[in-house]
Amino acid sequence: MRVLLVVYGSLETLSGGYLYDRTLVRRLEAEGHPVRVHSQRRRAPYLANLAGNADPSLIRTAEDWSPDVIVQDELNHPSLFLLNRVLKRRIPAPRIGLVHHLKSMEEGPALERAAARRIERAYLASLDGFIFNSEFTRSSVEEVLGSGLGGTPGSPAKPWVLALPGKDRLAGFPPGAGSGGRRGRALRILFLGNVIPRKGLHVLVDALARIPDRPWSLTIAGRTDADPGYAARVLGRIREAGLESRISWLGAPEDSELPGIFRNHDLLAVPSQCEGFGIVYAEALTFGLPVIAGDLGGAGEIVTQGKNGFRIPWGDAETLAGRLSALADEPGLRKAMSRKALESAGGLPTWDESMGRIVEFLAGLARRKG
Repeated sequence: MRVLLVVYGSLETLSGGYLYDRTLVRRLEAEGHPVRVHSQRRRAPYLANLAGNADPSLIRTAEDWSPDVIVQDELNHPSLFLLNRVLKRRIPAPRIGLVHHLKSMEEGPALERAAARRIERAYLASLDGFIFNSEFTRSSVEEVLGSGLGGTPGSPAKPWVLALPGKDRLAGFPPGAGSGGRRGRALRILFLGNVIPRKGLHVLVDALARIPDRPWSLTIAGRTDADPGYAARVLGRIREAGLESRISWLGAPEDSELPGIFRNHDLLAVPSQCEGFGIVYAEALTFGLPVIAGDLGGAGEIVTQGKNGFRIPWGDAETLAGRLSALADEPGLRKAMSRKALESAGGLPTWDESMGRIVEFLAGLARRKG
């Protein structure tokens, strides 16, 4: 089975979505399925990506590679929703969308969001099948397309597979006991992710500014160059609140550093606006860290309110401050939640299991094509 994968930019980009894509490529190649990656140019602002539909290079790549199946990262939807019509006529291979989360679920300018809803719907309708990283993502696409993932009385529902991200990527898995909590020690909070508005670092800083009398420290680990203006605004807010001495910036860590980082903290707090799944949440749970996540997205499938973490309404710094205060004041609470985090991590799939499901799904589509 020959696979063509379409992404924006480099497959080595640091994000959970690209990690998922890279892991799938490795599994396909390990099973003897050659993969060719076609990179489209990502532009800013969002609507500038419509220009990608006029770029003939993807058609040339597909004709040269002659794939049995074409997998497209759904992030590329504005550059593909028209181009897929040409692909359908020229290349006899099913087009499968790998959906991490929908752009139309994100906050943004009203005009951009309205355009994204229409463009994304047209793109999803142009596909022959789907790979979903969470039940939330699947239901979101079904809501956009209608029941049956595009199925109508005259058109059958489109095939799909659900494959959650794995829990066992980091060296030394399984890591063993969680960090728990000791009386008299400050709550060590970790924010791990790209420093962009959707991840909610500004909400976390605003919450911590409300509880300066509580014993806590915060480590920020992630790229700051993805949105330098936003990172500068967050830093200004930290200075304004007088919190510099309690907050440290690590930059973007290597994978080899992550186990040590998780073990040196008590809590992961990434109160995102929306996450299709949130790979970092799953990885934190495997190290016994309770998770504070946003309440919109796939986090609800792994973060149980009050058990192994909390889900916070988007932008609700007051509620977040209350949760952080409770965890800072009660080492016994975070120790109990750490045990629950480890227990819940046991029910998550491995990468081998999840990627195997996708390979089997794609192979079935390729056989159908043949």
